[in-house]
Amino acid sequence: MRKNRKQQVQNEIYTTKKRLKMMPFWYNKLKRFETYRDQVILRLISEETVGRILDIGCGNGDFLINNASRFKEAWGVEISNKRVINARRRIKKKKLKNIFFKVLDVDNGLPFKKSYFDIVTIIASFGLFYDIFFVLEEIKRILKRGGILIIEESNLAFLPRRLALFFGLQPWTSTAVKGWDGGRLHYFTKKSLIDLLKKYGFKIEKVTGSGIFANLRNWWPSLLSGDLIIKARKP
Repeated sequence: MRKNRKQQVQNEIYTTKKRLKMMPFWYNKLKRFETYRDQVILRLISEETVGRILDIGCGNGDFLINNASRFKEAWGVEISNKRVINARRRIKKKKLKNIFFKVLDVDNGLPFKKSYFDIVTIIASFGLFYDIFFVLEEIKRILKRGGILIIEESNLAFLPRRLALFFGLQPWTSTAVKGWDGGRLHYFTKKSLIDLLKKYGFKIEKVTGSGIFANLRNWWPSLLSGDLIIKARKP
């Protein structure tokens, strides 16, 4: 039974990947107007003092590796051992001495000293954690006073997702298989994510998003932006 379910998921993943390869003609034309989330995040931290940065849910380490020169010391934590092994191979190949990757289940805590980091980023991972309240407590502990937290998350209230719900359809927030949505446990709107961060004492400094024609869509991010990128500061 378990083997059959696993095969079913693999088949759906294959179908999804096949569908993504057949992106509409208009998307390929407009893609050159896209502002990527990493670009937005880099702009948000460009004026900050970045001694130490932690990227939670770092995946293959793309964000830290591609911007290694910007950081004095960078840490990436990821629950997938396979991804961490891949990230370590990449930093070894590039001879990067200031980046460190660690296999870690964030729901068990962060093994860093109090007030250790200047910046913490969570890119497309926050909604995957089991206990987001505990995770925020840990982030607040390891951030220095005046430190920055940047969260990038899918926006459940994005107009196409509102319309999907209106017509009784499943609103996807990822490119994952039908009904699974990448294993997401929590969903956020602009208001709910801001309220959550304020509850833990963070001061909101910027709410924006990425994507095609991002500057225009950020006129009303709660409705028009597919993702939310929030910059918050620990008092």
